[in-house]
Amino acid sequence: MKKLYISDLDQTLLDENAQLSEKQKEKLNNLINKGVLFTVASARSVKSIQQILKGVDFKLPVIEFNGAFISDFHTGKHLVINDLEKSLVAAILKMAEEFKKPPIFSVFGKNDYLFFPSVTNGGIEWYRNDRINSEDPRFMPDEYSFSEKNDHNIVCLNFIDKKEALEPLFKKISNAPFADKLSIHFLENRYSPGWYWLTVYAHNAQKHIAINELIKYAGIQDYELVVFGDNLNDLSMFNIADRSYAISNGVQKLKDVATGVIGHHNNGAVIDFIFEEEKKRNAELS
Repeated sequence: MKKLYISDLDQTLLDENAQLSEKQKEKLNNLINKGVLFTVASARSVKSIQQILKGVDFKLPVIEFNGAFISDFHTGKHLVINDLEKSLVAAILKMAEEFKKPPIFSVFGKNDYLFFPSVTNGGIEWYRNDRINSEDPRFMPDEYSFSEKNDHNIVCLNFIDKKEALEPLFKKISNAPFADKLSIHFLENRYSPGWYWLTVYAHNAQKHIAINELIKYAGIQDYELVVFGDNLNDLSMFNIADRSYAISNGVQKLKDVATGVIGHHNNGAVIDFIFEEEKKRNAELS
């Protein structure tokens, strides 16, 4: 039986600088071009994934924004879209106003855009600078402001602040009567320690749902699902996988439910694991 390998990106497939070495890319391409089924499921956008994994010859679509999109890696075209209902966005923004927490809007229409509020803390500043330095084509300069009246569809609302400052808003949204229509994540940004991200997506924007959609879209049959991750937003795909592996630098709650724990993300643990698995499988078939 063939294996379908799906890996998280940050702190899992990528090193501490959010990169994949050319040597690791070459190793991954060798696996893919030999017919190994591999793709990624990330909280990043496809534009960011394209920049980081430039040169990887993906045959399968990638899962971006924690499952809000399933997209073609090479063209960036969204094949599956799970956006937020406009009525839910309005309700969440009303809550956010109470706490004076304007979000970062990730939207799509004819193009994908990223609208930032005024920079009010170091966490927002870090993210804004990171997108500018990465030359993210979604980034909208300060003279462009987001308007609910425009024709954009919203895929993610992202609030950034210290944990204690965001927790009340997190609790209010989580306890709202419409919370079951949302997918909510509240995690520390490991590249900017001390700053937390509260991200809100549509309910179907979850990795396990996106994986099932990807399998149907790609027509994959007779497979064993093997996944890799490091944090709680990977938990849903761990729950549906035949086997799941946490990275040694991952959070303990994920390790507790994993099939096993493999090496450190800085040492190329995911690709090395797949390489050894396929080497063993080929030896058994020969």
